[in-house]
Amino acid sequence: MRPVEDVIAENKAKKGKARPEKSFTRNFQASGESQIRRRDLENGGYKPYPVRAFVWDLMAYLDSRVIGQQAAKKAITGTLLQYIRHGVRQPVLLIGGTGCGKTHLINTAADWLLKNVARVHFASRNTSYLTPEGWHGEDFSETVSHCFGDYQAPNDFYVLHLDEIDKIMMPSHNSADEDVNAQTCSQIMNALSGEDCRLGGVDWSRVLCICTGAFEWLAKEREKYAMENRTPAGFGRAESEAAQPTERQLLERAGVMKELLGRFASITRLDPLDEKAMLQILNLSAEDGGLLATQRALFEKEGVRVVLAPDAKEWIAARAAVDAHGARSISTILHDCLGPEQLVNAILRGQKTIHITGKEGLKDEQRDHISRC
Repeated sequence: MRPVEDVIAENKAKKGKARPEKSFTRNFQASGESQIRRRDLENGGYKPYPVRAFVWDLMAYLDSRVIGQQAAKKAITGTLLQYIRHGVRQPVLLIGGTGCGKTHLINTAADWLLKNVARVHFASRNTSYLTPEGWHGEDFSETVSHCFGDYQAPNDFYVLHLDEIDKIMMPSHNSADEDVNAQTCSQIMNALSGEDCRLGGVDWSRVLCICTGAFEWLAKEREKYAMENRTPAGFGRAESEAAQPTERQLLERAGVMKELLGRFASITRLDPLDEKAMLQILNLSAEDGGLLATQRALFEKEGVRVVLAPDAKEWIAARAAVDAHGARSISTILHDCLGPEQLVNAILRGQKTIHITGKEGLKDEQRDHISRC
């Protein structure tokens, strides 16, 4: 019988040996220490990008241009870090109502990546019009073939944003529509898994997919879940609310294929924008993508100055929050107040200043004419 000391020493030696990491991609950063390469704009080359600096810089850039949504920002940052540093593909699904900033978040992250990180390629496609081959519309393999081309550099990184994916994941009561969506979802599943797949001439084993969708039809499923799992009131006991289900559970209850949901490593819901968030959006500068600042800059380029009343921003934010269409409500209100028609009228009249007043500074007929501003 072997001495106990020898067995312990052997186990320690085995634990000390570095085990090879499981490879999620084929021939992708298989050797050497993986590093993030930062663009060196001064010298025109590349230099190492420390991990901590990568995370801080990307999060700071997102915070300056995207209001709130911290959970989604961290999910996207962590996913991109693991993909670019280690080649680990973890598809992400972002869920949120219209105007909450899903697409804006992805485009902002892509804008930062293309400016600061070397060898990164980004493409975005709207999946709402995708159909199987032979149907009216565009086939998934056809649309993705235009994303990155037939050639993919061996050490480059490819990120694909699939927007409006809820339109094809939506359960249908029509058998024909259900078959169409099922075939398209099957192609997307192959792309998300990426294992030994060259759909549309693209090597999906080296493409990171980030999907976004509103999934408005999940609200009914959430209400059903709350009603089914609510504890009724009894003797000496008040009625209690059910625990909130996860987005993955709601999607499964709604009839979305489990095989498709299983391809997503992370499913994150974005919060709806409240009045405070609307006001923060209005206070953004033009450099950070502020809607109001950008619109005012366009008017000032034509020699027309825009003056806001002290309560104008608060009134616009309150009306946008009531409309419940997120940042798109702000765009609609600003278009009514500072749209092309108002600019032409000011130029024709020789008007050098436009005053935007708040709710208290307008009469009823003026408020109706200016439309909520």
